[in-house]
Amino acid sequence: MAVRLGVDVGGTFTKAVAVDAEGGALVARAVVPTTHGAERGIADGVVRSIQLVKADLDERRLGPILLVGHSTSLAVNALLEGDLPTVGVIGIGRAPDVGAARKRTEIRELPLAPGRVLVPRYRFLDATAGLTDEAVGAALDALVAEGAEAIAVSEAFAVDDPAGERQVLAAAARRGLPACAGHELTGLLGLELRTVSAALNAAILPRAEATAKVVADGLRDAGIDAPLVILRGDGGATDLAGFASAPLRSLFSGPAASVAGALHELAVAEGAVVEVGGTSSNISLIQGGRPRLAYVRIGERATALRSVDVWVAGVAGGSLARVRGRRIIAVGPRSAHIAGLPYTSYVDPATFAEGAAVLIAPRPGDAPDHLALDTPSGRFALTVTDAANAVGRAVPGSPAQGSMEAASRAFELAGQTLGLDGRRLASDFLALAATDLLATLRSAAKSAGVDLRRAPILGVGGGAGALVPAVADAARSSWTLAPHAEVLSSLGAAGTLIQAQVERSAEGLGGDGLAEMMREAEAQAIASGAAPATIETRVENDADRGSTRAIATGSLPLQAGFDRAADLLSPDERRGRAATYLDLPAERLVDIGEVGPYGAFAEPMRRDRRQRWVLVDGRGGLAHLGDALSLIRAGGGLATGFSERAVDVVRRAERHVGPASIAPPVVLVAGRRIIDFSSLTTVSAVADGLHRALERADRDGETTALVAIEREGG
Repeated sequence: MAVRLGVDVGGTFTKAVAVDAEGGALVARAVVPTTHGAERGIADGVVRSIQLVKADLDERRLGPILLVGHSTSLAVNALLEGDLPTVGVIGIGRAPDVGAARKRTEIRELPLAPGRVLVPRYRFLDATAGLTDEAVGAALDALVAEGAEAIAVSEAFAVDDPAGERQVLAAAARRGLPACAGHELTGLLGLELRTVSAALNAAILPRAEATAKVVADGLRDAGIDAPLVILRGDGGATDLAGFASAPLRSLFSGPAASVAGALHELAVAEGAVVEVGGTSSNISLIQGGRPRLAYVRIGERATALRSVDVWVAGVAGGSLARVRGRRIIAVGPRSAHIAGLPYTSYVDPATFAEGAAVLIAPRPGDAPDHLALDTPSGRFALTVTDAANAVGRAVPGSPAQGSMEAASRAFELAGQTLGLDGRRLASDFLALAATDLLATLRSAAKSAGVDLRRAPILGVGGGAGALVPAVADAARSSWTLAPHAEVLSSLGAAGTLIQAQVERSAEGLGGDGLAEMMREAEAQAIASGAAPATIETRVENDADRGSTRAIATGSLPLQAGFDRAADLLSPDERRGRAATYLDLPAERLVDIGEVGPYGAFAEPMRRDRRQRWVLVDGRGGLAHLGDALSLIRAGGGLATGFSERAVDVVRRAERHVGPASIAPPVVLVAGRRIIDFSSLTTVSAVADGLHRALERADRDGETTALVAIEREGG
């Protein structure tokens, strides 16, 4: 049986799994403590967990291993801990913008976390008369003399011409200096944004390079000769070299893996993924069958990188209660894991034949008001998970389910000391924890425009079985616990696809620009290991940022033979999945027909002459969800008659505002490409983009296409 491995590094545990490469079933797992304090850092735990799974597979004669997918907390931990090398920043500008370029590239300090600040060293190069190797070398040598161990270079207008940045990178490489450039991380305009992103990325480079080497050596020592891909924060993936050069892209890699796992296991178009760990909980929103993404902020500074939009709450399955008098005043952020105490739910109930509540300080400097329990057998934590077990609210069969008898006895002892009913104490504890988590969940949902009364809560993580039902009850929302919730992030890493994206400012972008972006994204995905025949490309727009993105997604070649050919849904099954996404009975759907690898379905036309529609791939995945004014499907001669017919419909939907004419937003599906043309505001630009895309579809042998007018112009 061929398998794929997935590894996720959490704050408390590092979890590795092996899944059947053909069907995705979980076949092996290993959990080890995350090795924060090891000489080689968290990489030690990654290697150890992989070795344990490999030994299990060898004993059962399972294999070969086709892929290792890895989500990592390295970037987040590095920035939070602030134990970073000194970074040197080189700014480059030319007349007449020398002053502005200097101002926007001189980053005096970057706050990372409370008490943690990155203070870069800085040099500026005026390239008005050209950029010489001597000037570049002198700047690098001066920065090294000031202690710089990694270099970031940022040049005005480098997204159009990165020659100067590349010259600095080459000089740094000759000196053995880790270095990165702004144009490598983003194609967005905004010099300061690119500079901040490059400086932060440079700060993580040395640790990322060292970690990549440890993991690569560990795989080799374990006898694993399989591609290793690192999950990025936006849900895509890259190879080890890509991670080593751009580790900042892996920020929030863990939450991205959890969302990926939830999407793999559950067919949901909209919902809230609540990952409940031991110390904190991560909340992410799913919209249109994809995770909601946001631009990463470090401290108060924006970066040019996107990740899953993660909201963190300091309450989780292992959280401790803080007590004043006879009342619980707060839950978390300290946990049993931080205090180094065992839970009460997972020990012999006889342990709690006698004992008394005590108030402790989990760490030096903490307030001594955290509730624990002293017994003749030792000290134990009273956690959210214990409270859920004590009142019978832990989900049966979940990792959170322990001994109701043990937890009840523990809370009875604590209640006797505090002069409270033990069950009431546990109930109040769980309710306050749920209220705290719900407050963060509601903020996240409000920012995304998600109605929690309609969107289900999807529980992930080992503590989800203790806390998610109580949160859902308080929110009046439905809930479900994902299968294998405790290792779902590792399963998400195992199922990772290769993804690459190219982002450009939308201003002035025409059909040529869109075509070039798609080619570049597809080339990057192929360079990262994706098989060309598996690549699917979509173009989307970000009105808030004024940017357009081309996103190419594909499978590794060894993976593709399984993922793309196995377990394809029958037409009836695909129709049923489409009905789930549209929240309609399957018999009410309008079958638009096959479009490339997708099935297209729509609801009946509404009174406002519009209809929601979906694209579903062969495995039931949601490729697109829209609300259309017109849907036009055709086959054959895509670049001739169909192009002209589609443009005619676009022109009829054009909106006239005084002397101006505004084209409607248009989505084209041609082959594996899903292209959003809404950044093009004139009918002539849309027509050019449609024609170019359909010409390529013709050349590629595609025989069907679909154009959707998503709403009226403007």
